[in-house]
Amino acid sequence: MNCKTTPSLATLPRAVGCRAHYFGLVLAMTLNACATVEPPADSAEAPEIPAGAIAVAPELYMLPMGTDETGCAVFQPWSPTMSVVQALHWRTPAGDFTLDRDAADCAADGPS
Repeated sequence: MNCKTTPSLATLPRAVGCRAHYFGLVLAMTLNACATVEPPADSAEAPEIPAGAIAVAPELYMLPMGTDETGCAVFQPWSPTMSVVQALHWRTPAGDFTLDRDAADCAADGPS
């Protein structure tokens, strides 16, 4: 294929065809360079769950973070795959977790 261009209307389709081939080649190389390879499913490592984590739901855990100023245990959500709110939680008498400090199992404990 001769891609020589001259300012003649007879060679215009040939010149456009050559540019289209070059554009297609560059586009194919660009898309191929951006392709990623997925790792095999069996080689994916399971995330390590922190020690002391309490399972709340699939892929959601509560991590003990110590105690607040009144000595009440506080927890923070953690997940290996999901976004979680970065706020302190307390445990209710029923064993659930709440953001309301007054509903906590140690709500009767007041500052001394």
